Amino acid sequence: MKYTKITRSLIAVSALAMGMALYGTARAEAYAASYQDLQGVISAGSYDGTDPTTWTVDPNAVTVINATPLSAATASLNLSGVTSGGTGSLDAPAVNAPLSGVTRLNNVFNTFGPSTTVDYSNADAWIPQTQTGGDPVTQTIAIAESNISGTGSADSDAQNTSVTGFQVNINLANPARLRLDLIADSFMRTLISADSAVPPSQAFAEITTVATITDASGGIIFTWEPDGTALSGITGGVDYLDPDNLNTNLQTVNPGDDFNYTVAAGTVYLAITDILAAGTYTVNLAMEVDTGVIRAPARIPEPTTLALMGMGLLGLGATRRRRKA
Repeated sequence: MKYTKITRSLIAVSALAMGMALYGTARAEAYAASYQDLQGVISAGSYDGTDPTTWTVDPNAVTVINATPLSAATASLNLSGVTSGGTGSLDAPAVNAPLSGVTRLNNVFNTFGPSTTVDYSNADAWIPQTQTGGDPVTQTIAIAESNISGTGSADSDAQNTSVTGFQVNINLANPARLRLDLIADSFMRTLISADSAVPPSQAFAEITTVATITDASGGIIFTWEPDGTALSGITGGVDYLDPDNLNTNLQTVNPGDDFNYTVAAGTVYLAITDILAAGTYTVNLAMEVDTGVIRAPARIPEPTTLALMGMGLLGLGATRRRRKA
């Protein structure tokens, strides 16, 4: 039998319709991860006002009055969530949203990565060491990770937030400056599989890092948000080292996009305040990572629609044959 072009098209559409009857809707996947390990050292002293290498520490300038840690983690999956930690906590136990397909262990900061078989949302936050506790540095670690995958047309979402902060009340016996040295290790990733429906599918990840100093009356006299640009994102002082942005986000809204952001482990940051009068001050170092994903599968034409397309092609072929006759 000799097949015409129209007949071959009809056969192809019919075969596609049979295939769609077997597979239904397509698989979709959305994933986001955000992680940061931040170490900070606060010291008091003086320098020549222009060259930070002339910094001289005054070991008697600061007296720690008290410290208030905050470590919290939240994870939710399909609007069902769980929270741990809070003000006064140095270690917020890892949280895993109900029905998560993987389980994060406490203080294990690996990433599970995107999955085409399980949904999950988890977070963890920890302050493993503090200067006020006798450690040489204050260290805060936080991770948030979400993944949605599967088949079908049901909408789903996952989002989580983990926050760590550290607050120290200090007393300056003499006018002096405060110096903040930070070491960062950061990572973010967002992706949406090529077969996701947009809208509403999207993936979002964010990192925020803020250092503030307030005086005894509660007035903010220093703010530093490292943004990857020296002499930017700071008031009440100067940042001499600010190589990468620690206040940024990734957002994926196009199917097939896969974005990454990395601050290499050991990246150093440095800022020095203006001269502070003798008195009581509160230093707050806050860090937050969060993610959110929404997933919906791309809809594929129903078999009925494809069959109608085939009938239309058949009718078009018959019309052409009558016209040719």
